[in-house]
Amino acid sequence: MMNKILSVGIAQVNPRLGDFQANLSHCESAVHRVQAQGLDLLVFPELSLTAYHLCDMVATVALRLDAPEIAQLKEWSCQVGLIIGLVEESADYRFYHAAMYLAD
Repeated sequence: MMNKILSVGIAQVNPRLGDFQANLSHCESAVHRVQAQGLDLLVFPELSLTAYHLCDMVATVALRLDAPEIAQLKEWSCQVGLIIGLVEESADYRFYHAAMYLAD
């Protein structure tokens, strides 16, 4: 049996509070930067899609699993596996401080 070494990178990003487009752009840049390195997994910080100190913004920044932003992340995960932090909104309108793993 052959052992495979998992190559993991850590993305250091400075997310903007509640700004999905800017934060997705940071993620996309990080994915492109590591693409040539042959990493298996790229790990982003907690709440990297929303930033901290959300206070009363939780309901406006939460993402459902069928959100276009999640679809974009899924597309990028074909290049490198991703772990990314976000606020998830469930089907019954509950909010979760979540980490999402996406690959292929």
